[in-house]
Amino acid sequence: MSKLIITVLVSVLLGGSALYVVGGQLVPAVGTAGVHTRSNIEDAFQ
Repeated sequence: MSKLIITVLVSVLLGGSALYVVGGQLVPAVGTAGVHTRSNIEDAFQ
């Protein structure tokens, strides 16, 4: 029983760290996408 609990805890921690790493890479990409979109809109109106 304790091995099952340890396995679940380790898998949850690994999954959380993987999501943290992926989220850390996605957030800057979303920010730069917003900047590119804004610059495209500004170029369209000039």
